Amino acid sequence: MRAGLWVLALAAGLNFVAAGCTFDDEEYKVGRHYLDEQDNWKLAADFFRKSLRNHPDRWKTHAALLEALGRGDDPAQLEAQLRETLAVFPDSARSTTLSNSAAQLIGEDRYNQIAGSLQLADLQRQISTKSDNPALLARGIIAACRAADASATLSLFDSFLRLKSAPAIPDSVRYELDYFIGPAQVERATLAIRLEQKPNDPKLLLSLARANLLSFDLEGAKSALQKAIAADAVTTGSPDVVATFKALFGEPPFAIQIRSNGWDGCASQEGRIVTIRDLGKRDDPDQYFFIGETPIMKAGQQNLRAIAMPRFSPDGAWIYFYGSNEKNWRPNSPGRFQLYRVKPVYGATPQKLTDDELIPADFFIEPSGSALIVRRDVGSVRKSGEVIRCNPVSKSVSPVVRIGEQIQSACFTSGGDSLLFISDRGLLKRSLTGGQVTSVLPWQGTSLPSISPDGKWLLLHSKVGDQLLVERSTGAIVYLGSCDFTGGRFTGSAKLLVTRKINGDLQAVEFDLNNRTVSSEHFLAPQGSNP
Repeated sequence: MRAGLWVLALAAGLNFVAAGCTFDDEEYKVGRHYLDEQDNWKLAADFFRKSLRNHPDRWKTHAALLEALGRGDDPAQLEAQLRETLAVFPDSARSTTLSNSAAQLIGEDRYNQIAGSLQLADLQRQISTKSDNPALLARGIIAACRAADASATLSLFDSFLRLKSAPAIPDSVRYELDYFIGPAQVERATLAIRLEQKPNDPKLLLSLARANLLSFDLEGAKSALQKAIAADAVTTGSPDVVATFKALFGEPPFAIQIRSNGWDGCASQEGRIVTIRDLGKRDDPDQYFFIGETPIMKAGQQNLRAIAMPRFSPDGAWIYFYGSNEKNWRPNSPGRFQLYRVKPVYGATPQKLTDDELIPADFFIEPSGSALIVRRDVGSVRKSGEVIRCNPVSKSVSPVVRIGEQIQSACFTSGGDSLLFISDRGLLKRSLTGGQVTSVLPWQGTSLPSISPDGKWLLLHSKVGDQLLVERSTGAIVYLGSCDFTGGRFTGSAKLLVTRKINGDLQAVEFDLNNRTVSSEHFLAPQGSNP
């Protein structure tokens, strides 16, 4: 067999002498020939495996085998070999040679999860005997982040912060932490350690309250705020504190007006309010659009089980919306849905405008009636998206710009010239005419962004319906409250329509953002005191 391999190699014109040294790994060299010269990954992989039987600890052969499998079409086979390779070379989990080959077939996220998990297990074994080694802990944190193991990440980060002479957090560690758990979680963990030494420090307590709010830990935010009050860190009636935290205690931060029954409302320029109502039974939804008290459309009659995000066209002649055949679908939950539009009159039949797999986005309706929406790039391992323009008259769809980033949900700026979108890196922005993706906010865990017409205010939701309002010029945040039925729509530059449950009924409530409510101040009283 070996003689045959030599003949094959020589016939292929391979040179087995390099830099005056003769190599004896014939299987490896033939494998390289099939991979480099004939682009035959299967035969190349066979010869690399034969090479590994004789040289199981040879790095270059492991790397070459993964390179060959990365060009193939069998993800399971590649994953199995990746685990074998990293069992021999656990410190090579972030090797460019490995990651580039594997990511081609299984995607960067999947590679990070597999490689990070294996590297993490190896590092945890080392850390168990060297728990005070900052370099090992730092590497462990990075591996845990890449393995998407939140519990291990926070545990290792806590150990790092508790070192007797804790060094500054390395930039590489900070980057991975910010990307995976978000800056607010990093700050929470850091503040928790510092508060163990200074439990009544007013600045630390207020910072923790804000970090908890940005992490949507509402009870944690309330608790930290009340401790700050008890420590005389907050003066009663402090405008900034009132504005940020008031709704945590059940008091609206702005003057409100109930506009209609129902949820997920929007308003036309003339002030007509459209909401969704469910007239069905508990386990059998029967959703309608209402304008005021007048029903406009019954979803079930249009073969739709769920409808969401109604929006008037600029001329008020149409209501655009998302519809789904899936029971109880909502924009912040998984599922397939399409874009429709319907005349705002009773009995009108909606028009289906798309057939693509869409991403939840507060779509933009142009004066012509065309809609800018976001569809999923189903062929991308990065879960990227593409902005498309849908012409409702011709029923045509045309691409506008592809965005090579993960997009979870999105909205368009008031002029329709840029897309704000949520990814694992926080809130990002991309112009529709080109340019780079830029970071707007590094917060994690938000969804369904919406921006006011003047660009001053940004509304964000958590995945369970908590709502944060951000003043973009100052970065000031206001917690608005929570509702299981997410949805919010600016009805003007300083008016915001959100959903609230009042006396057991869902209501469309309008906040006047220019009219802050006068605080009753009782929520700022120390725990156990009487206002």
